[in-house]
Amino acid sequence: ARGRTSLAMGRVEEAVAALKKAAAPSSAAPLASYWLGTALEEGGRHEEAAAAFDRAARADSYFTAARFRLARSLARLGRVREALEELAKLLSNDPAHEDYKRLEAALRPRLKDSPRQAPRTAPPPAWTPPARAADPALPVAPLPPTGRVPVLRIGVGTTGMGKALD
Repeated sequence: ARGRTSLAMGRVEEAVAALKKAAAPSSAAPLASYWLGTALEEGGRHEEAAAAFDRAARADSYFTAARFRLARSLARLGRVREALEELAKLLSNDPAHEDYKRLEAALRPRLKDSPRQAPRTAPPPAWTPPARAADPALPVAPLPPTGRVPVLRIGVGTTGMGKALD
């Protein structure tokens, strides 16, 4: 709240400091990372803003506002291919969204001049459980079977008809 208030009052550096604290405990705080990216963007720190939006989008794959801001930040940095990849994810979810289509149309002509970028790597996990010595009195649980883990999607942020909400 302090970061958003500072941002609304035009105190960008104060907002960045407060939002960095909020986003620091874990990468599983997508909203704090989103607002941090917004503050960094207003401060003209586009590379850092893109990284913050990327953390937010990776923490919650259905956080479309963060993914759109990430695409815009990548486009500002001249990383057109990556921006179009993010837009493709957004358009696959909502092909009629005017903002997504408009940005994609603006970026397509710039694609041929865009250098190839190395793929982004996933950030390290934010938290790992502490190592504990094995207690001989406790039974050891068997390892889960190897193979592919099924994906479970839950539409929490959708309308009654299943369309994604911003």
